Amino acid sequence: MSIVRTSRPLAVAFDESGLDIVESHHSDDFRMDWSAHPFLKVLFVIAGAGRLLAGQEEWPLAKSALVLVPPRVVHRIADEPGIPLSIYVLCVEGVAPFGNLRDFQAVSPTQVRDREIISLAGTVMRRLLIEKTRVLPGRRLITAGLAAMLLGRMVRYTGIGALKSAPAKAGAEANVERYRQGLATAFSEPDTLDSVARRLGLSRRRFTQLFRKISGESWLPYVRRLRIGHAKHLLRNTDRSIAAVAFECGFEDLSNFYRAFKAATGQSPRGWRERFRKPED
Repeated sequence: MSIVRTSRPLAVAFDESGLDIVESHHSDDFRMDWSAHPFLKVLFVIAGAGRLLAGQEEWPLAKSALVLVPPRVVHRIADEPGIPLSIYVLCVEGVAPFGNLRDFQAVSPTQVRDREIISLAGTVMRRLLIEKTRVLPGRRLITAGLAAMLLGRMVRYTGIGALKSAPAKAGAEANVERYRQGLATAFSEPDTLDSVARRLGLSRRRFTQLFRKISGESWLPYVRRLRIGHAKHLLRNTDRSIAAVAFECGFEDLSNFYRAFKAATGQSPRGWRERFRKPED
């Protein structure tokens, strides 16, 4: 079946979840006027080349480019001559579970360069297109969950909720710093040094150098410190079992948790809990 190409942006029709996913294949004479929308857009390029323009700034669009366009940003897309773009466009209104989109208020669009999030975007876009064409039970929950997961990862990566006057910094060091900040809640993920370096598009050596420069310590001790810190919090403030604490902190093997905890504190998890347990009110 041949691809249907368009010379103008496609209309958006939101469903009951406040979402729409548009698959836009541009023709050679595609033109988009300067526009601003009350809703948020996520652009995911699947082919072609072009630019996203907003004010005096521009972002290159090529295969696998992932760009978040906040609400009410005046922008337009310009294709490179002879290389028309094909783009998935996820559009999100300010309805549940997305609130009033306050997390996405920014002056400029923001590009995500994390390979894991880009891969996730492709998966989410495909699933949303399938759900859009096959009206099955649970559709609303699934589409809202998929969109929320992708947007949450993009917000955490870019820090867009804190952006007030400039887009997120680019470059390897900025990417490593965003990854480090994300570890505050992602320390339990079953990552390795090699998998993280790969995801950020860096060699093991380069990632290690940048992470140490930014954090002051190596990757593994940094992650273990966060895990043990959270374990202390749980042991002191909750009644969770030792096994549950180990699992929540990212230790798949209970014996590994005991060894890591004792190496860090000089005590077993149970002994530490008995000594430092928060008194009952």
